Amino acid sequence: MRKIPRNEYRKMPYRPPFEPPKEEGGWQLYTRFFKTYLKPHAWKLIICLLLVSLNACSWYIMATYMRYVVDNVLVIRAEQKATQSAQHLDSSTQRPPNAGKRLGILFCFYTLTILGFNYSARLSQKTRIKIGQIIVAALRTDLHKKILKLSHSYHERNKPGQIMSRILSDVNAVQHHMLATLIDAGTQLITFVIGMGILISSDWRATLIVTAIIPPFVVLYRRNLKKLRHINRELKHTNAFLYALASQKLDSIKAILGYARERLELLNFHRLLACFTRDAVTQQQLNSRLGRTSQVIISVTATSIFLIGVKMVLAGQMTLGKLLYIYGTTHYVFGPILAVTHLSVTMTHLMVSLQRIFQVLDEKIEVSEHPNPIPFPPVLQKGIRIQNVQFQYRPDYPLVFKGISIAIPAGKWLCVMGQSGCGKTTLLHLLARLYDPTSGAIFFDDVPLRKISFSTLRSRVALVPQEPQILSATIRENIAYGRPNADMHMITEAAKAAEIHESIMEMPLGYETIVGEKGLTLSGGQRQRISLARAILTQPDVILLDDTTSALDAETERRIQLTLSKLLVNKTAVIVSQRISMAMKCHKICVLGNGIILETGSHDELLTRSGFYATLFRQQTE
Repeated sequence: MRKIPRNEYRKMPYRPPFEPPKEEGGWQLYTRFFKTYLKPHAWKLIICLLLVSLNACSWYIMATYMRYVVDNVLVIRAEQKATQSAQHLDSSTQRPPNAGKRLGILFCFYTLTILGFNYSARLSQKTRIKIGQIIVAALRTDLHKKILKLSHSYHERNKPGQIMSRILSDVNAVQHHMLATLIDAGTQLITFVIGMGILISSDWRATLIVTAIIPPFVVLYRRNLKKLRHINRELKHTNAFLYALASQKLDSIKAILGYARERLELLNFHRLLACFTRDAVTQQQLNSRLGRTSQVIISVTATSIFLIGVKMVLAGQMTLGKLLYIYGTTHYVFGPILAVTHLSVTMTHLMVSLQRIFQVLDEKIEVSEHPNPIPFPPVLQKGIRIQNVQFQYRPDYPLVFKGISIAIPAGKWLCVMGQSGCGKTTLLHLLARLYDPTSGAIFFDDVPLRKISFSTLRSRVALVPQEPQILSATIRENIAYGRPNADMHMITEAAKAAEIHESIMEMPLGYETIVGEKGLTLSGGQRQRISLARAILTQPDVILLDDTTSALDAETERRIQLTLSKLLVNKTAVIVSQRISMAMKCHKICVLGNGIILETGSHDELLTRSGFYATLFRQQTE
């Protein structure tokens, strides 16, 4: 079997190469996160840091108690053994007469210290959990708010699974590690400073040895940091597409089962999971290598200090209690140094998560509300005017529209026709301002669409998409989604107008029947009629219909067309349809093609031109 070259295993379907965005550095990200989310809780965090640091430094106090017991209660001294034989040494005579009393008092202080540290640990943990939950809630709220504001094009470029991985996976990483990492970093710094102070005051040799090994740790950290950062980015990237692949398969489960593609989809998922596993193993190997190397350096250094101390004890230059105190302090001072190597791994992981989160928060809103918005005209009098509109989805994409212009008088209906891919749906999205034109302008009664407030635009203009958007809720809630305060009578009338009332009443709970996610428990026609009922209920002035009768049978389509003919009286409508029966009911017909308007006019006018419309008419009537 051919061995896969390094990094080649990441080249596979459903996983495009990782393209690092222009990003902030690590410290800038942490500073921004602190100013935005941690600064409002600064005093609580400081108190929490002090409490955790106090608990972390408890060993120094316990070591002081131990040193006191060895040197002042047990009174074990090396020089005594050097001058007296062991069998004639009466150690009890060397101890102070009140040694038992001292030990009892020390035990009381020891117990009180343990209780105090226990209380401070519980209080700090409670504070940290509370602040962490508040920060995560704020972060998720900001992400959710931003995602709702992002334009339609962003959601087309990014799959739901990728977005979910940032809301769930990346925010969870911040929740589980951010506060703990920041507090631990501060705690380890305080612990190290106090420990070094103790060593400086106790023995200069131990201080010199500990100081000498800090540069090797810095070199070790810097050599592994770049590798860890790269592998963490690849892991996050793969994880996002695992979410996206799983979400896509759930949406396409009918096609997968219908075409017996289970084994292929399982293979695709296995390949992506194998890529993730391989990077995860590499990450763990780097972490383990960093930790083991650090442990070797620490063990050798601590053993050296211990041997030097033993020699001094035997020479009578140091007490046994002091030796144990310095040796234990050395080990405890090495704790923060070793913790820094582990914290660096965690901080690298967090930095990647923060970059992905802030990448969403910093995403440019392509369709934004005007700084000084004006309301939609109270009554549409002149109508809609599309003036020399050009549009392309991206700068490197071809133009969808090359300068189209058309007027739709108020109260009139325009039927938009054309071959697939000519821009019919895009035109509706421009009128609903899901996109902004690349150049040119759209007017409602001479008011530029860009200046109309979103709230009044959405309430006065209703878009019924070709693919209905059904929520996992009751049918009543789905119909009333655009008008939550509608009463049951209004909802029922809208359902009747959309020819869905009878189907709803045949369901087990009627209007209170809960439909599956994306309406999977409903037929295509039922979903379209519920979507149409939702638009009818809002009673818009302008209605945009995107081939809404394409999934209906001929009889239901005929009945809905008759209903629309009644409901759309005196309303302005733009209807995308390839049905001649629908086009004949419209006041004006527009045929798109090659980025321009190929034909425009009434039904009778277009029949005389022998163009696209006349050809389509013959095909559907012969």
